[in-house]
Amino acid sequence: MIKHLLMAGVMSATLGSMAVLAASSATPPRSVRDGDAGQQWQFKVSLGDKEIGRQTFKLDQRGDRSTVTIAADLDVRYVALSFYEYKHRNTEIWQGNCLESIRASTDDNGEKLAVEGSRVAGGFQVKATKVQLLLPECIMSFAYWNPNFLKQGRLLNSQTGAFEDVSISKIGTERILVRRQSVEATRYKLKGKAIDIDLWYAGDRQWVRLESEVNKSRLIYELI
Repeated sequence: MIKHLLMAGVMSATLGSMAVLAASSATPPRSVRDGDAGQQWQFKVSLGDKEIGRQTFKLDQRGDRSTVTIAADLDVRYVALSFYEYKHRNTEIWQGNCLESIRASTDDNGEKLAVEGSRVAGGFQVKATKVQLLLPECIMSFAYWNPNFLKQGRLLNSQTGAFEDVSISKIGTERILVRRQSVEATRYKLKGKAIDIDLWYAGDRQWVRLESEVNKSRLIYELI
């Protein structure tokens, strides 16, 4: 289950808004504007009450063209023993809301996976460790950072290369803590095969939090 949540694209992105995120700032991120560059947002990842790692998204946007780089490093430990390690690296290039290319590698507790894809004549070609697909020309990954991702019914998994059926519904608004400040955020539910995720967006639909149930514990992404 953890592997579905860490796909960036999560970005895949997951993945078109935000200004530079200062860790000491208490305000939610603002929207990206043309000419902004070097933007970044970082999430602390916890399982229950224990921090297990960080996931970072960096966005370089030039007009309608964006490059997103994603890095996740997780280590689930008990005392000094490591029970689960996860490392994910992903670079995605976007033209507007269409994925132009993706190059991702994952070490899922020793299992090595890779995904490469790019737009070709008549579609989007995906070559992954376990699958090869020709998808529609304009697709999105699990691009949590891009509010247009909330309108999608199928998303590219940047870890496996699968094109997954999903449903995304709006739950309602509530107040949550973002960098120790209470803010109003809209909650969404993302569901799919083996996927059940809650996402929160504050301000102009800026991604600030993620939660999901994992082995009877709560996996939490908190913007820092």
